[in-house]
Amino acid sequence: MRRTRAATARRASTTTGATSSSEGLAERRRDPADRRRHIVEITEAGAAVLGRVDAAVGEAERELSGDLTEAEQALFRSLLDRVVVDAADHDCGGAE
Repeated sequence: MRRTRAATARRASTTTGATSSSEGLAERRRDPADRRRHIVEITEAGAAVLGRVDAAVGEAERELSGDLTEAEQALFRSLLDRVVVDAADHDCGGAE
C-alpha cells in the first residue's frame, strides 16, 4: 500500500518525463473531466512487455525459492513486501 501511494504521488514533471521516454509502452492524455490533469495508460505494447517481465520474475522466484516450503515462501514474500525502496534514491548502475 505504501508503494502505491508513493508511486501515485509523483509530480507531474516526473510523469511527463517517464511517458516521454516510454518508447510507446505508455501514453499520456488529458483528463476530460479535469483538463489540468493527465491520465497515463499502458499501451498494448506495454502490456506485452509487462507480460514478459511478469513471466521472467515468476521464473526467477521459482528458481530462488524452489527449496522452500509453501509456508516459508509465503513468509519470505510477506517480508519482502515490507521492504520499501525508492530506486531514485540509489545508483543501480543503470545507463547514463
